[in-house]
Amino acid sequence: MKFAIFGNKHQIKKSKSIEELFNAIVRHDDTFSIDRSYYEFLHDEGLCIPEPEELIEGNDFSADMAISFGGDGTLLRTASRIGRKDIPILGINAGRLGFLTTTSNEDVDYVIGRIHKGEYDVERHNIIKAVTNGVALRNYPFALNEIAIMKHDSSSML
Repeated sequence: MKFAIFGNKHQIKKSKSIEELFNAIVRHDDTFSIDRSYYEFLHDEGLCIPEPEELIEGNDFSADMAISFGGDGTLLRTASRIGRKDIPILGINAGRLGFLTTTSNEDVDYVIGRIHKGEYDVERHNIIKAVTNGVALRNYPFALNEIAIMKHDSSSML
């Protein structure tokens, strides 16, 4: 099985336990690709990272399953990167509270073992896409559960 790994690169304490994830993937003879900026973040923090099959740049990648290591915000950013690809996402909660990231980082070895054996269910969610009338969107137009429309000018009426 090939995993595509994305993570929260803003708080090192949330990424300390990712070594368990890498150990589980290697132990089951699976492979992984990892987002380049997340890989560089982990490497710069001195974490022990096995050599990935490839570094992911942009949205041109393939995998059997994506892993989002962080919190709900990280999972939503991962879903945006997945876009229309038919790749399930495993959300591993590396923080305190997660509504979308329901797997705890303490369960990583067990969960990867089950996935490796094909013993998992996929919960389907719809994605939505923002389309504008001639104005280019700054970010990837896909979302998992909501799109916020915010006004560009932050001034208020007097």
